Amino acid sequence: MRPALPSQPFLLAVLLLVLARSAISAETSPPADLGAMLEHAAIVENMVSACGHARPDLATQLGEARETWWKRNSRVADALHAIEQAPATPYRNAALQLYHALQRSLQEQIDTLRQTGHTEYLQQCDGLPQELTSGRLDYRMDNGSKPQSQGG
Repeated sequence: MRPALPSQPFLLAVLLLVLARSAISAETSPPADLGAMLEHAAIVENMVSACGHARPDLATQLGEARETWWKRNSRVADALHAIEQAPATPYRNAALQLYHALQRSLQEQIDTLRQTGHTEYLQQCDGLPQELTSGRLDYRMDNGSKPQSQGG
């Protein structure tokens, strides 16, 4: 009997990423925490997008803060760029599918909150530029430490 595939796009993408990673040994090894980096980047991008749409008065600040975040989190940016520019392989495709599925899932959650009148998340928008530029929302490895190659 074949196990059922997860119904959530995120879970399916994670499964594909794990399977593709284990199946490819000759490929240059991506960071072990690539999935966590992609998830964190998707969250940051969706927070900036949601606040930018809801609070146009913060759009310039958010854009600058987003740029600062990506510069300071260069390891995440480099990993995402490498995946986007890599030749098509099952691993690359699964990693990109994971990232885009996460973005879609987060956007759907925000849309649902907005449509049902639950806009409490917007209260966080005022402080988001500061959190992005201060390092508070920087990517940290599973043990809570910042990767060595990042400045900050």
